[in-house]
Amino acid sequence: MEYYDIMCGVTVGVVPIDRFIRALLPAVDHTAYSTMGSMQFSEATAWQALCGDHTTLNGFSTLKRQVEWLCGRYALKRILTRQFPSVTQPHSIHVAREEKGAPFLPEWPHLAVSIAHSNNYAGAALCTIPGISVGFDLEKIVPRDLSYLIKAGFSPREAQQLDPHDYAAVYRNWTMKEAYLKLTRQGFHTPLNQVEIFGGEIYFKSEKVANLVTTTTTLPGDHIFTLCHNTGA
Repeated sequence: MEYYDIMCGVTVGVVPIDRFIRALLPAVDHTAYSTMGSMQFSEATAWQALCGDHTTLNGFSTLKRQVEWLCGRYALKRILTRQFPSVTQPHSIHVAREEKGAPFLPEWPHLAVSIAHSNNYAGAALCTIPGISVGFDLEKIVPRDLSYLIKAGFSPREAQQLDPHDYAAVYRNWTMKEAYLKLTRQGFHTPLNQVEIFGGEIYFKSEKVANLVTTTTTLPGDHIFTLCHNTGA
């Protein structure tokens, strides 16, 4: 697992899913898990992966969704144990979901968290600073026709400025949009094209969002993540 200390009190952790499977789920074929149906996890196996909630885990219909869910929570709990060495039983920490799907820690309500996954990576962000919210998104940069993606997720003004062949730029802006919506705890309940990116700045409903910091990082294997946090001002 790799850690990225964005600033004092704000940390991102990312896990390569294939390594996670080989280390903690050796019975699963890491080269084929994304095409397989779900499996039944025992409580002991779930605890080994720091999950502690095998009932929810067993409710998913595909192994891919199970593994992504596991990895995101594994990343978050690993960050917690890194930031708080007194946490000796991370599997017992409950990661709950708000009504619109945003994760939170009922036993640690003052901590801001966000989880994401894409292709071979899953990760999480944790902020220990009171009053600071975080949003985290992760995507794989795939060289393909992005015209449909641009039409679906970007405003006409943005589309005029985007080169559909500049894959890195399109995915960077996409992760900025999703990270911002996660910070607001709305996710896809707000249309992506209401969030616009111009000159590296985020605009919501045509108004520039103040007191906001974004950090974008490229990962091995053509993945990219963006961490968005407010300044508390």
